[in-house]
Amino acid sequence: MRTNQFLHTSFGPRDLAILREALEIWCEEKGVELNSVVAELAATALVNMFREGHHTVPALIDQLNRHKSLSSEFVL
Repeated sequence: MRTNQFLHTSFGPRDLAILREALEIWCEEKGVELNSVVAELAATALVNMFREGHHTVPALIDQLNRHKSLSSEFVL
């Protein structure tokens, strides 16, 4: 995907529902409040992961769990 396309990806209702579900599940599993800074960082990462082609809830959660900054004990 070209950089311009990556940055200007639009999301439909189904896409947003997938992103929301992945965030909610991940936060629940990690004990993170949805209105926290950590959740905000995770949401930002999720958007980028979705743009990179991870379009299912399990794939997105897997990628969040592999994310070095979000998997750090320092953050959580």
